Amino acid sequence: MLQIRGAVAEFTLIKGVWVPTYQYVCNQCEELTEAVQGFHDEPLTECPKCKGALRKIFSTAGVVFKGTGFYKTDSRGTTSSD
Repeated sequence: MLQIRGAVAEFTLIKGVWVPTYQYVCNQCEELTEAVQGFHDEPLTECPKCKGALRKIFSTAGVVFKGTGFYKTDSRGTTSSD
């Protein structure tokens, strides 16, 4: 089953290059489709099920920042009141 909300971006290693998996939904039959495509490949336009128009789904990617330096308080120096 394909999750639209909160989906994590997927990548596939093809010939030594990481290629993203894009998600599409048909405007007519609402069929969900995934396609492994390069960044410069043309987007899919036709639904494989009903031949209707497809639109690309943009979803959030899971990013985790670890370590120091990602918060405003990590780089703040101490202040002294003389």
